[in-house]
Parts: sequence; structure tokens; C-alpha cells
Amino acid sequence: MSELSVAMSKLPKALTKHICTIREASMDTEHHIPMVDSDFLVVNFDDVKNTYNKKLKSNDALFVDSRHRIFFIEFKNGTIDDIKNIELYEKLRKKYSEGIYSKRVVVAIEAFEKGMEKFETLSIKEQIEILLEMVNYSKDSVSKINLSKLGLSANSAYCRTSKEISKLKECKLINQSVTGLYENEIDLLTV
Repeated sequence: MSELSVAMSKLPKALTKHICTIREASMDTEHHIPMVDSDFLVVNFDDVKNTYNKKLKSNDALFVDSRHRIFFIEFKNGTIDDIKNIELYEKLRKKYSEGIYSKRVVVAIEAFEKGMEKFETLSIKEQIEILLEMVNYSKDSVSKINLSKLGLSANSAYCRTSKEISKLKECKLINQSVTGLYENEIDLLTV
């Protein structure tokens, strides 16, 4: 069993007496199968609700992290199949080619286009791995993703930011105080 976080241990006794693993909180009582296989500790919020009023609706679990942020967790039964994965792949591909992410280097967009046919032939597990890579590509800290399962190079989708700003239409450095009361802009193309 996981160790109880300091923030979770400071919850009221009415909540802490319902702490269990997320495996237990996610148990599908009809099929007797957990939806999450982990010893991560959470408050079983269904138990809390049932203690006070069984007629109420509630979230399934509650978690408080070390920064004292509160997370309510809801488990939903469902199935993952290749049709849903293909629909999601297409939605993500479209977001990258038409949405705000289209301003990134087009190498990934081209890779997503090339990999569509191969994606349809992958196992569901491999499709999910590719979908996670595609979602990760939207993060600022991620500069490349591995699409080798699509028959492409492991480095086929990357984002490089040029250090040459003279070709940009606009490039500004914005200095702002913590309070937001003071702000100034410097146009880096005219400096």
C-alpha cells in the first residue's frame, strides 16, 4: 500500500476513515474488476456519501496532492476499440493541421498524415501508445515524439524552434511585474 501524503493525512476524520487504494475505489461491483490497478491512496467518496445520505450523487474518489490541490475522480465503464481510436487519431491530426498547433513545424503534421493507414492496422495497445505520443506533442516541453510504430523514423515528428528571429513577423519580449501593475514590451526585431 502507498504511503499517505501529508495533505491527505490532514483531512477531517470523516474523510480519512474512508481512505483506501484507488484499486478498491475503482472496483466495478457488477463485474468485480477494478478499473485502476494501483495502490495509490484516495478517499472513497462513495463510502463517504453512503455514510451520510445514500440518495446523494457523488464522485467516486478524492485525492489531495502535496500542493493541497483537491482532485475529484470519477470512474466510467467503457470500452476502447479501434474505431474510437481511429476517430481520435483523426481529431488530433486535424487539430494539428488546422488548429493553433498548425503554427508548429509541419514535420509532425506530415508524419500524422503518412501514418494514418498504418495506424489502422495496429493493435489497440499500440494505437493507444501512438495517441499518447500525439497528445504529448502538444506540450511545450516535448520537442519530438516517437512514431516508429507507424513505420516512420523514431525522429520523424519533431519541433525545432529557430534561433533566427529576423525572419519572424513579430518578436517581442514582455517584462511584467508579479502584480501585473508594471509592464513593458521590447520589439526584438528593432533592437
